[in-house]
Amino acid sequence: MGDVSALPLPITSYRLSGIEISQINTAKNALVQKCMTRMGFKDFRPTEVREPGSDDLKELDDLRYGSYDAAQVKKYGYRPDFLTSGRNKFAAPSVEPKRTPEEWLALTATSQEVSDKQRTAKAQSRLRSGAVVPEGGCLGESLTKLTGGDPLVADLVQQINGDSYRTSLKEPRVKEVFLKWSSCMRVKGYKYTDPMQANDDPKFLTGTASADEIATAEVDVSCKRETNLIPIWRSTEIAIQENMIAKNRDALNEIKRSKDNLMRSAASAISAK
Repeated sequence: MGDVSALPLPITSYRLSGIEISQINTAKNALVQKCMTRMGFKDFRPTEVREPGSDDLKELDDLRYGSYDAAQVKKYGYRPDFLTSGRNKFAAPSVEPKRTPEEWLALTATSQEVSDKQRTAKAQSRLRSGAVVPEGGCLGESLTKLTGGDPLVADLVQQINGDSYRTSLKEPRVKEVFLKWSSCMRVKGYKYTDPMQANDDPKFLTGTASADEIATAEVDVSCKRETNLIPIWRSTEIAIQENMIAKNRDALNEIKRSKDNLMRSAASAISAK
């Protein structure tokens, strides 16, 4: 079946890469640090930026069409190592350090419950020291400086990414290859109508992969290869996305310009650390 990312989805060029997300987080931390120091928290420690591997987002993207790696499923079933081991920085995000109520107020412009759950209502806008908390706290101020008020992830990009997947499920080519995959599975003793049904089987929700899960996943991957399922499904979705992108070209060009501006702002913030 080859590398499942050999034909990358077109919409990925409009979103942030793993390396870019890391750069933005580093820039955000630099700006937050300056803001918190200004608020009087000279010993403030920002959330650690966990540097992603170059393939961390790719690993998540490649599961879009289900498990495909025979060596992985032989060991882990439907739970790839990068998800269960914490190796993937996007699957296992950094833990926020403990904050005092005053730190939390300066950082987020909200109060903090004893349980560390954030209240939704706006809290007081001044610290006990009299320092005025910026709108959205130091986090909000820093993000606004970086983004200019634009969202980090554009709604249109998310919409196309989701809609293209759902549309692909209705396409004749995809329906046909699902039938072939299902027939292949049935011959080998497994009754599933599509790959998602196998992957999401409730009996596989145990703590670790059972022998049954591993065996099912191995047959699943084998049938995907026999039917050429992933290349057919992926190429179908690529065509759908290209059509959606063509219909939204102007808006997506603006999103790309906004992304370029964001990365320039991030680079500037990092260089000024």
